[in-house]
Formats: sequence, C-alpha cells, structure tokens
Amino acid sequence: MRASISRRWPTARRWDFPLVNVAAAIVGRERHHRRARLACGAVSAVPRRLVEAERVLLGKAPSEALGREAGAAATRRARPLTYNGYKIPLMANLVMRAVRDATGGAE
Repeated sequence: MRASISRRWPTARRWDFPLVNVAAAIVGRERHHRRARLACGAVSAVPRRLVEAERVLLGKAPSEALGREAGAAATRRARPLTYNGYKIPLMANLVMRAVRDATGGAE
C-alpha cells in the first residue's frame, strides 16, 4: 500500500485560505505502516512536520483508533497564541481524517 492525501479546513473555494491543512504520505502493507510522513500548514509561520504523529503510526495496523491517537500526538505539544487556540482540535481532526483516508478508510 502506498498512499498520499491532503486535507484542509475549511474546504476550499478559490479565494479562500485554509485555517489548517494536513498532508499525509503512508507506505505499508495492510497489516502495518512501514513509513509515514505527516505535515501541517497554516498553524505556524512555516509548515510543520508532525514527527510525533508519524511515530505513532509506524508498525501498527490502520484503524480509526490509530488515527485518533495520531491526531492527539500531533497536537500534544502545541502551544496556541492568543487568538488561535481553536486550531488545535481542527488539526487533531484533520490528522485523524488524513490518516484514515490515506489508508483506505471510509469518508
């Protein structure tokens, strides 16, 4: 299995900019992930690689619970600024959805 996917919130219209976006590239077999790369944009001055979430995925079988765990790991060390704390749950949810969708889960 080799898959990549990108998710953003809100869904795009041409002139919109995302509040949060997540890209996932996952390589593995049906039973476990061998490699995973996750990155998040629109949450800091530069795109951020989500290394903690990648570590959660390695060697484990795809599942809804694993996606939630990766989302939690992605936001565990997040420190919001004064007016953007609302992005943390958006980011966790988009990581979960990107992992699910990249591994063939249902919409």
